Amino acid sequence: MIAPRASHKRRLLAIFAAAYPAAPMAAPMSTAPRALLLLLALAACREAPPPTATPEPKFDARAALAGFDGPVPDDDPVALEGTRLTNGPLRECAEREAVDMQQEGDLIATKLAPGQLFEQEFRLQPGRCYTLVAVAGDGIAELDATFETFGPARSKTEILASDAATGTTAVIGGGAACFPWKPEQSPIAAKFVLRAGQGSGVAVSQLYSRESPPPPSRR
Repeated sequence: MIAPRASHKRRLLAIFAAAYPAAPMAAPMSTAPRALLLLLALAACREAPPPTATPEPKFDARAALAGFDGPVPDDDPVALEGTRLTNGPLRECAEREAVDMQQEGDLIATKLAPGQLFEQEFRLQPGRCYTLVAVAGDGIAELDATFETFGPARSKTEILASDAATGTTAVIGGGAACFPWKPEQSPIAAKFVLRAGQGSGVAVSQLYSRESPPPPSRR
């Protein structure tokens, strides 16, 4: 057998290389992208910081008074007197007369002239009972309160309940004797009415409610 010449070998290699080109080699990864990927992986594994607890706002009696939107200026005499009455005699009276009850509607401060009335609407719901606590500040010697219905135009309203005490504190349905609205009764619109019997000044009031206690069992 005759050995092929060198030039012939080179020609065959060139033809083979053209027919079957070698796959390009991947460029080696630089160290910078590797470091970036490592940092991202470490950041993903890190625990998220615990959420920051938001402190609950402190109770501001002046801001809670109906008719005042937000903090009340210190030069508002009605708000200042309402704050004093709320944080003092009203709170003390409610702790005695409205135990385990929830507030129904707004805390209200109003200025009353002699003989003047203040009315606040609420809704009597079946199966619930109600307590009203109201206290008057300096200048009012007698504060009266009633629960009333809404009568037709130009007619008298029906008085459902009234406070029996005299002086600057008026309570309806206090203690264990909250004013009940029986489960079989229909819900109706009602109102509580404050009257300055003697003198003038600021009065604050808060309505409370809870589920009516079950009737005593008969033996």
